[in-house]
Amino acid sequence: MRKRQVAGSGISPEARGPLESIAKAGRFVIDWSGDVNEHRLWADKQKRAAVERQFEVIAEALRRLREVDPITFHGIEDAETAIRLGEVIRRDYDKINYGILWRTTRFGLPEMLRRVEDLLAKLDL
Repeated sequence: MRKRQVAGSGISPEARGPLESIAKAGRFVIDWSGDVNEHRLWADKQKRAAVERQFEVIAEALRRLREVDPITFHGIEDAETAIRLGEVIRRDYDKINYGILWRTTRFGLPEMLRRVEDLLAKLDL
């Protein structure tokens, strides 16, 4: 069965929920980490836990997006990597490499967030 797409966007309407979850969680991470350096972020246990949780949300939302709209999913650079990062946080919580998580917070996530917000804008046209 062929999935419906929003006219002109090439994105299925079912993609909206996961895309919105990614955008919301990504904005939280950027907001919470924007005014601190790496050491201070990870030293703050409450903030660290909150950031880790948002990466889990992003990973799950990407997994759901892959199910409902594989074409849109594959248009998001590093989506598979983000899913694996979420799995590491969830399963190997005691072995998290915070250097990788920091670089993702500073470099990978903002780029992914821009792409997701562009996709959401196409849905709103």
